[in-house]
Amino acid sequence: MENYPLISIVTVVCNGEKTIEQTINSVLNQSYPNIEYIIIDGDSNDGTMQIISKYKDKIAHIVSEKDKGIYDAMNKGISLASGDIIGLLNSDDYYESDSIENIVKHYKPGLNIYYGALRSIDENDVTFITPATDNVSKLARGMVINHPTMFVNQEVYQKLGKFSLNYKIAADWDFTLRCYKREVNFVKIYKVLCNFRIGGASGIITKKYLKEMSTIRKSNKVIGSIDFYYVYDSIRFFIFGKYLYKLHLIKKKLTNAN
Repeated sequence: MENYPLISIVTVVCNGEKTIEQTINSVLNQSYPNIEYIIIDGDSNDGTMQIISKYKDKIAHIVSEKDKGIYDAMNKGISLASGDIIGLLNSDDYYESDSIENIVKHYKPGLNIYYGALRSIDENDVTFITPATDNVSKLARGMVINHPTMFVNQEVYQKLGKFSLNYKIAADWDFTLRCYKREVNFVKIYKVLCNFRIGGASGIITKKYLKEMSTIRKSNKVIGSIDFYYVYDSIRFFIFGKYLYKLHLIKKKLTNAN
């Protein structure tokens, strides 16, 4: 294994008994051999830990305790990781069998982030692919990187820090935007890396979410005195309300082939 960089994968989960086994197997069955797997459980009260225990001999670290939310759990996992590259895989998502192999092909030490295309799966098992963006500069607008596909060199977390617990919904975007502003190198992978189940917090747009996005823009100084993005999004939310995200998905399905 000395010639293979160590890849750490962190999965955070809370009451994920329906999908966690597929997630685990997508990591353990990778075509790449040198993987450190870490699972952070938020004190689940269903059958999640029993499923995880079946694979304990193949998992480097298992932590099960209450946390302060998903980003706190991710930070715990990142702190335990000893890999050259760190990937974050949520408990209802799963990797392609060669995802990590494709990341390692592009690995270089330093301030690098790798990202690729994402296959989304809706509640009716309809799938569509969101390509990896060519325009990272649009991060000032929103999270244009497919976060489930992101792999981050350890050096990035060491220099720029982990996820801010000041944000409950979009701390992943704040982290990515911070990296962009600090001139971290974003490496595009022209392959589907992760399969993402639509739902949960990712399927909701609220006033609180839009406000948090505006706060992140201001803290990262990517807007002037007026956040015109926030004004525009607020008008759209006023018109479409809870249907805004559904319209967003319809647009993606129409513009992205499976």
